[in-house]
Amino acid sequence: MSNVINPLVSQLFLDNHVIEETSRVKKIIHSPHKYYNNPLYKAGASWEGTSIHYLGGVHFDKKEGILKAWYAVLSPSKHPEIKHAVCMITSTDGIHWERPELDVYKTSDGQWTNIVLLITHGGGTGAPTIIYEPENTEEPWTMVLSTTDGEGNWDYKGYILRSPDGIHWDQFDNNPVLTGTGDTHSLLGWDENYQKYVAFIRPGRQHVKGPYRRFIGRSISDDFVTWTDPAVVLVPEEDEPNLEFYNMPVFKYEGLYLGLPWAYKTFPEEPYPRMNGTMDVQLAVSHDGIEWDRAMDRE
Repeated sequence: MSNVINPLVSQLFLDNHVIEETSRVKKIIHSPHKYYNNPLYKAGASWEGTSIHYLGGVHFDKKEGILKAWYAVLSPSKHPEIKHAVCMITSTDGIHWERPELDVYKTSDGQWTNIVLLITHGGGTGAPTIIYEPENTEEPWTMVLSTTDGEGNWDYKGYILRSPDGIHWDQFDNNPVLTGTGDTHSLLGWDENYQKYVAFIRPGRQHVKGPYRRFIGRSISDDFVTWTDPAVVLVPEEDEPNLEFYNMPVFKYEGLYLGLPWAYKTFPEEPYPRMNGTMDVQLAVSHDGIEWDRAMDRE
């Protein structure tokens, strides 16, 4: 990766990479504000249960001219036949979202739903991440799903599914393609800088060494099928006690890799340590997707 400044690319000044020195100035990074009319969408159907688990991505479908978003639901009490499921909602403006009636799954009491994938096995919540590659005209949608093999098993694996429309999904024949993953991950997709697919994955328990239990790893692939073991790229060093990184969505903007690490502050005094706590979103900055700096004094 070159350190030469490209004059055609805007400089965001989120770090000091292009700042040689400063005098009598102060750099201020403005935080986003929560939308006044949140939440934009909340669980309301019986098959969604009481809450939404793990947003799987928001994409604009160029063919249909609408936004699509996916999320996971977990063990709705009114539908014991549903262990986990991935649902889809749609929007024309990104603010007003609708729950479409799709032809994929009908509940035991005869209702058509917005479920696009039913997961009947597994002991852990499946977290989907979806990328959109419109140049793949037959199957532009790809999902990587984290789930476990059975009840009481926390050995998460990554499964690939592909779809022509984001609604009807087919499993990849050689699943799972990733082993030893955590229950969350973030797909960057194809990275032109490396000519490879890149995923940011929370390594599984067999990768855990030292005092950190949840941190961020990076895996790469030439073909979206064969992936490297996740290499650790971000750990909660010099942070407050009991802080972990649950996940880090990553996207590229103006030549930078921007990460949004989920800072998970656990309560060790609770009856189930590391299972209860609070989650804040922070900002991390990288010029290569490997070496990361924490921005805004870790606010």
